[in-house]
Amino acid sequence: PNKPEVQVIDHQTQQVKLLPQIAKAIALKLTADNLWEMYEATQVDLETGNTDRLPELHAIACCLKAVSSADAAAGVEVCRLSCGGHGYLTSANFLSMYGLATAASTYEGENTVLYLQTARYL
Repeated sequence: PNKPEVQVIDHQTQQVKLLPQIAKAIALKLTADNLWEMYEATQVDLETGNTDRLPELHAIACCLKAVSSADAAAGVEVCRLSCGGHGYLTSANFLSMYGLATAASTYEGENTVLYLQTARYL
């Protein structure tokens, strides 16, 4: 009775849901950093007229944007569900995060089109 309440993240069932979301976020961040480095290298190449890297850069950017925005929307929903009724509270901010994540699936290229552009490159 006098013990502190167990935190949500300390429950094994919640860890099974939440830790993969954290891992995906880290993986996508590292991939985005790598893509940025590739973009900067391609910019240098373009200044000399070399366009060899451009198709690969475009394909990777298309794929990363489509996959990351879809994963983000699904991940926000997993996290919201993990919070139970608290996930609906305004203070939890899931509504705002979900709105941003789902909007990313359409702006600057709808995900289906981006998947098709990636497939065409492959």
